[in-house]
Amino acid sequence: MEKKSEKTNQMLLRHFQDLSRAASQRNSMMYTDFLNLDELSLLQAHARELDGAVQFYGGQTSSERQVACFLPDWSDSGEDASFPISCIRVHLPGVKFASKTLSHRDYLGAILGLGIDRSKIGDIIVEYKGAYFFCISNIASFLLDELTQVGRQSVHCEQIAEEQAPVEAKQEEIRATVSSCRLDAVVGAAFHISRKLSQELIEGGRVYLNARQIQSSHHTPEEGAVISVRGYGKFLYAGETGQSKKGRLQIRLLKYI
Repeated sequence: MEKKSEKTNQMLLRHFQDLSRAASQRNSMMYTDFLNLDELSLLQAHARELDGAVQFYGGQTSSERQVACFLPDWSDSGEDASFPISCIRVHLPGVKFASKTLSHRDYLGAILGLGIDRSKIGDIIVEYKGAYFFCISNIASFLLDELTQVGRQSVHCEQIAEEQAPVEAKQEEIRATVSSCRLDAVVGAAFHISRKLSQELIEGGRVYLNARQIQSSHHTPEEGAVISVRGYGKFLYAGETGQSKKGRLQIRLLKYI
């Protein structure tokens, strides 16, 4: 019997193909909701099977959850794409240290508790005295009116321009030495885990490079690649910085915290 995940993937691929076909037939851009890493990876792996080109954006260039835009023939570059994404700032009035009491889970739970589907919400950036999150534009007004409480805290929401949101979470610089720049070695260095465990994570489909699933431990990431590991976090591979006296490669990573 065919696995449920395989059926789900086939249905999702048909949906992508339908959107791509519609973009070509209607001569206009077609958009998805926010896609998670698995969905983005699936779409990127089958992008050549589509009728036209596809572009991705999540509110920021570093966004993990992204909307896909299927382009008509006249716009292969996607420069004219106007993604249906809005940015909302959640402010906690009178709270000095909100970031210590409210987490990403708290904000997401409050939003989903309003009956919003997860696919309508993009990245959530938790900051001092509040948070910022991206959403599909047609639900922005509803969220502005209805999101009045997160946890036990009263909140005030306002819509802001995307460029006003803080750029991602803070980054922790990690400098490490590895025997090679293979993906398993780089992942192991980023999260201080054994190479065997990093290989298991890669082969188990939990590692994504620029939102594309990579299941080869031998893969060598390019400088500037964003690597996400489900259950661990994500980091930017900033490349080699030199060689140690013992001949090991020195690398620099920027881990999102």
